[in-house]
Amino acid sequence: MVMCVHVGPVQAAEVEVLHSIPPPKDDKQFEATVQQLRESALQLIELAPNVPEQARTLLSSLEDPGRLADFLAGSLNLDTAQKQDLLEELDFDVFIAFIDQLIRNYPTRAKPLLVSFAGDTKDNAKLFNSIEILREDDDFDLSDEILITQRCDSETLFELYNDTIHQDLGDISVWEDRLPWDLQRMGDEVSVTDANVEDIEFSGGDSITFRATVSLSVDCLTHDTHEGYAGHQTFAHTVTATGYLSGGGTEIEDVR
Repeated sequence: MVMCVHVGPVQAAEVEVLHSIPPPKDDKQFEATVQQLRESALQLIELAPNVPEQARTLLSSLEDPGRLADFLAGSLNLDTAQKQDLLEELDFDVFIAFIDQLIRNYPTRAKPLLVSFAGDTKDNAKLFNSIEILREDDDFDLSDEILITQRCDSETLFELYNDTIHQDLGDISVWEDRLPWDLQRMGDEVSVTDANVEDIEFSGGDSITFRATVSLSVDCLTHDTHEGYAGHQTFAHTVTATGYLSGGGTEIEDVR
């Protein structure tokens, strides 16, 4: 809808019709995507009760993958297990098209289905994209997310949380009370002026843990020397931080 032009017992609005952008001619990948989406829709008809026979004729004539995906998204009278099985079988590109239509047209039904699917799927690419979509929902918090993603492989965890760890460990305030002893004993008023996260490794399982290499720029006043005066030093120091992700964010357990 572009704008509402009349409010009352009979409402009127100015609307803009959105049209699908056709792919290049003879795009084999696109044709294969449309075909699989059509086959998935026909499979849905077999599973869903009370679908009229005319639906088969309609599906045979649809060439727009957006309309095919919309048909799938609208046919939500399957039980949860059947819906999840259908999502699991879809080709990745078809899955993305379907989820897009689902979120657009059935947002209240989409979230619980997507959460349930993400919690069970073994396809890390689909899981990653499901989480990215769920993150747009303000009610989907980090605690809910971690319960799903902690079983991901290390590569998927990196894609999901690399930016988070970079941002959190790159905050110099994090290091005020976490400097290792070998730095603290170098002088008085030791402070970190910059933190650069160079490398991060993730592991899943019962929790999401990380191991990060961080280069710190350190400023300090050195202890009195044998000449009887203190000095000032600025230098770089590399540390290894280990920790885990929780509902509250990044938790550092050890710094060496």
